[in-house]
Amino acid sequence: MDYAAEIERILAEGRRRNALLLDEIDEVNRQTAEQCRRLTAQWEAEAAEQARTDQAARDRIEDLARMAAARAAERPATWADDEDDEYYRRKSWLV
Repeated sequence: MDYAAEIERILAEGRRRNALLLDEIDEVNRQTAEQCRRLTAQWEAEAAEQARTDQAARDRIEDLARMAAARAAERPATWADDEDDEYYRRKSWLV
């Protein structure tokens, strides 16, 4: 048995397997980088959509506040008891 040839064969097989593993690692790294890019783009799109939604909600709240302020400015101030005024000013309490 030629030990040197057997050692060379084992080393060649080890190098071949090592190359296969390195190729697999490179492929996994490439797929991971691609997925990271896709997820980053998706996250940025979702964040932009959420920002637009939040801004629309803030705009709607501001619009409602402006409308309420405008209505309050047009309406004369009244006492809270004025709505009961008719009750207290009636002529007969026997109703």
